[in-house]
Amino acid sequence: MSSCFEEAISLLHKWKADQASVILCFSGGRPHKPLTFYCTLTGTLTEVSASWVQILTRKGFCRLRLDVPGTHFEHVETLDRKLLVFAEEPEVAGRLSEGNLSVSWPDGSFCVLTALREGGGLNSDHESRSGL
Repeated sequence: MSSCFEEAISLLHKWKADQASVILCFSGGRPHKPLTFYCTLTGTLTEVSASWVQILTRKGFCRLRLDVPGTHFEHVETLDRKLLVFAEEPEVAGRLSEGNLSVSWPDGSFCVLTALREGGGLNSDHESRSGL
């Protein structure tokens, strides 16, 4: 389902206020067929503005620019193939994820942010297999 910029910012503010753990899957192109790279990290949202979202991880941070003209936001269903972090275990997606938001930029970069349910953190076995 397509989402407008304001809805996306509102959702990100909610996740920040809830202090939800967030999985970020970022790729150069669509995640099922990245053109140049694919990476996954887990952290919390520490900054949300009309321009940026910042995710703090254990070893650093990542900032994503949101206000680039032509950027598209979309709510992603739990079993959508864009959620590669759960590709091998789709039943886990419904149990762990609270919501999913994809962001695609005009240059072909693409990401999916997945907020985890409270108390639904990933176990170390899943983290090691998915590269988190």
